[in-house]
Amino acid sequence: MHPSEITILFVDDSRLVRAAAKKILSNTYHLIEAVDGKAAWETLNSTQTIDLVISDLSMPNLGGLELVKCIRQSEDEGIQSLPIIIASGADKGDGNRQTVLAAGANAFIRKPFNGKTLNDSIQSLIQVNQQTESVNIQSKPPRALKAFSEDEFLRQGEALIAQANRHHREVSLLKIEIDKYKVLFLRQGKAFIDHLAKQILELLMTSKGTQHIVARTGLAEFSVLLPDADPISARHMADSYKCALEKQAFSINDSNTQITVSAGLSCPVLRYDTQFKQLITDANEKLAIAYGCGGNVIITDSANPLNPQKSKRTNHTPTNASSTARRAPSPLDQLAHLGKELIRNDVDADRLLDKLLPLLHYWSREKSGLCQLQIQQLEKTLQKQTDKPKTEHATHPA
Repeated sequence: MHPSEITILFVDDSRLVRAAAKKILSNTYHLIEAVDGKAAWETLNSTQTIDLVISDLSMPNLGGLELVKCIRQSEDEGIQSLPIIIASGADKGDGNRQTVLAAGANAFIRKPFNGKTLNDSIQSLIQVNQQTESVNIQSKPPRALKAFSEDEFLRQGEALIAQANRHHREVSLLKIEIDKYKVLFLRQGKAFIDHLAKQILELLMTSKGTQHIVARTGLAEFSVLLPDADPISARHMADSYKCALEKQAFSINDSNTQITVSAGLSCPVLRYDTQFKQLITDANEKLAIAYGCGGNVIITDSANPLNPQKSKRTNHTPTNASSTARRAPSPLDQLAHLGKELIRNDVDADRLLDKLLPLLHYWSREKSGLCQLQIQQLEKTLQKQTDKPKTEHATHPA
């Protein structure tokens, strides 16, 4: 396993210590932080990607020793077998070392630690753990699937964005909402919605495997983080999720319920300063557009609805990758191309406006005719401007 694929949960109540660990580890490993043992335990029970735990010994809410005991006594064998490093600055001779090792920790290091000491301990434990897994992989049961809490989902998203920026990877965010959920809420009550949401989470978590990070982020809203998903594959995944949800008959109170959903998909071009909250805002805006269109639709970054019931292209599979690559550029692609052209050359204002008009008309159509009269007036004004030089040329021949 490559170090960048290894996820470490680092637990310490000191912001300065977490910052020091981040500086040492984040360029090599995928790092998730927790502020105390309680937060760490919640993280362990809501994600399946953690490979190693590094924890402080003395912390509020739940200390390092108690965290070790929780991990070793877990009913989930995936959690129970995790390698654990305990770090402590308390000066009690070998007392702390013997206590934490007896409780089930794999290693003990003293604070303040340096990069070499920490990395050597991590590498040693990972090598041993991988060798053990290679022997027991057939008998080891899979980790239980669990959804993230909203706060943990936010922390995971921030960590994933940071990792994607470091390793030049892509991340997409899908927001899904049950159509007409307010009607269901008024007719059936909150308990009905909660039962339905639980089944939806289970379906979302099992539809595409364990790499996607799933959370319930509202009464009838669900968020799915798609690591390493480019815009094309993210759209296919979104379509797959939507179809799976709409085909499923959810069993509630001895009756089957079927639903439709709306979704917003954010597939940004990541910058060094991109924040996860920007993806959330973008996906929420697209979800609002989808819901405003009447629901049962997915809105993507290209502003094109991806609706299996309405789109004629849904069941079409390209014969090869080149057919997808040669697809016609969307209006937003054209706008991006124009932006590059503006950077390279001095563009006349009238020519610029002439290039933008088709995009404005497209935008108006997507917004159900919004500002159409103003755009038409702008087009007429531009036409007058372009006709004016011709009149002057006819009056004053060269």
